[in-house]
Amino acid sequence: MPGGDANPYTAFAAIVAAGLDGIERKLEPPPMLEGNLYGATHVPQIPRTLGEAIECAERSEFLHKAFGDDVMEHYLQFARIEKKKFESAVTTWERARYFERI
Repeated sequence: MPGGDANPYTAFAAIVAAGLDGIERKLEPPPMLEGNLYGATHVPQIPRTLGEAIECAERSEFLHKAFGDDVMEHYLQFARIEKKKFESAVTTWERARYFERI
């Protein structure tokens, strides 16, 4: 599920690759989901954090086949750096919350 900051060419390539993979493997789409899905626990979940997304992408045979190992390693390295930078940042909330306590 691409976000607003996704590269449209990469996102489109992934969608095309997924469609071709489904055709090749003769996959049938699951039944349509109806109702309020916000609280549903029986539906597949996408990664909720960058760390989960990195782990998922590292294990994905589909992504490595679709994009190649070199491209995947490039994207994964970028994602690992972003995760490390995010985790090392101190937010305004943390400063306000903990300044007096530490």
